[in-house]
Amino acid sequence: PAVTMPASFRGKATVTITAGRPGDAIWYTTDGSPAIPDHRAVRYTGPFEVDSSVRVLAAAVHGSNISPEVEAEGRRMDTKLRVTVHNPISSQYLASGPAALVDGITGGTDFTTGRWQGYEDTNLDAVVDMGGREHVKTLTIGFLQSPEPYILFPTEVTFEISDDGSSWKPLGTVKVRSGHPKDNTPRVLRVACPAEGDGRYVRITAPSSGLVPSPDSGEMIKSWLFCDEIEINQQ
Repeated sequence: PAVTMPASFRGKATVTITAGRPGDAIWYTTDGSPAIPDHRAVRYTGPFEVDSSVRVLAAAVHGSNISPEVEAEGRRMDTKLRVTVHNPISSQYLASGPAALVDGITGGTDFTTGRWQGYEDTNLDAVVDMGGREHVKTLTIGFLQSPEPYILFPTEVTFEISDDGSSWKPLGTVKVRSGHPKDNTPRVLRVACPAEGDGRYVRITAPSSGLVPSPDSGEMIKSWLFCDEIEINQQ
């Protein structure tokens, strides 16, 4: 079977499970437990709604045969958080838009999964509206480096906080080490804000590496800045 649902959502989401062939009975769970016909699994009769983060496992039963399980995860986003990005995201790597930065889903070392937000030769400038004044205890953001497709870490990341979204108080700047220039291994780095603060808005900026030389031809190539989940721990 195939499970279809949004990877992240606000409010509610619809889950649809499709059988691989007519006549298959589909059984599923929403708590990550095995989808076998027992007291935990539920027989699928049609699309259903969920209003919290779920991990759906499903299997098809045909006679005495049970298919391998398939799974899908959906994360319910914090409805208070609103993200504004002030520089254009590449249409190739939108990751469902600005809200993807706070959808609770983190990207891995594969930049093609649709979970990373990509900026070509463009700086990151993201503002998160927390919906009210909060004490921010910790603030982190993730970056990807994959040198072969010219995806590079920023040289530094700056964190700021504000009550009105206009006047900003610096929380600190973190320098980032890119690693050995001949190491092409994809890496994920989470950068943490060095200080706490109070306010309604947080802002994270990071510079692109701009044009970089091709190791083969020396031609100047536009580099990429790939960022992912902003995590805010409020107290």
